[in-house]
Amino acid sequence: MWGICKLLQPPRVLFAGGCHVDGFPVGADLSISAVALRSIDHPAATAPESLVYMNLRTGPKLAEACRERQTEILVLQLGHYETLPRFEKLLRIRRYRSDGFSMADPETYIPAPGRRYQPTLKARSIQARRLALAAAFRAVGLGNRVFDLAAMVAGLDSIFANLAPLGLRAILLLSPFPCPDPLSHSLRRRAAPVFAQAAQRHGCVYVDAFTMLEAFPAGPTFNANFADAEHLSRDGHQGVGVLIGQHLRRVIESGIGYQLKPPDGGGQAPSN
Repeated sequence: MWGICKLLQPPRVLFAGGCHVDGFPVGADLSISAVALRSIDHPAATAPESLVYMNLRTGPKLAEACRERQTEILVLQLGHYETLPRFEKLLRIRRYRSDGFSMADPETYIPAPGRRYQPTLKARSIQARRLALAAAFRAVGLGNRVFDLAAMVAGLDSIFANLAPLGLRAILLLSPFPCPDPLSHSLRRRAAPVFAQAAQRHGCVYVDAFTMLEAFPAGPTFNANFADAEHLSRDGHQGVGVLIGQHLRRVIESGIGYQLKPPDGGGQAPSN
């Protein structure tokens, strides 16, 4: 398994972010966390350490969790709550919690685990109305209500300011994921380079899941990576998890000295 002195222990990895780190909606065993650790034969693969419903305002809570769990490597999956402009959020009808995002509550909405996204006329109509509303906000100078670039940069810097005193061995920062919802997809495309720049600024490893997932052609092939307009399907979790595992492998072998089990062929993006 870990081909180095038995006295040494594998590094403790914590996955923190949105519901995907716990495998919503496909189950914990197929989560991006479990897939990533399984792809490098990490002994924690059967029960990855995870912290869900983290956003760009939860730096102190995240830092405290890392300290309590003696985290050595942190995998951060952030930015989705900030790029999910539903009607209620755009119109500020509903108050969203500062420590999470109520619309992501799995008790509220659970698509079938084996589902692959298929757009409906109703969904397309809702998406078109949200696009129109976002365009109207931009036209009257309220574009920050749709996408606040400065707040995203500040949020990322705050996260890393809270983590800096911990002296973690490595932090892997995931890009936001693309998705079939056109407004969220366009905002996440704008957010991806912001995350890449933050990773470079703070000495983190950038994991570009956006480019990997967007490489699939539009239509059924792309949609197979998603259970619905916002959440990854089993294929999507597999592809992103393997990508994280590839970066974890490099970090562990180069920075800590462990020799990991060679990939077993499962390290490929999903084929459809």
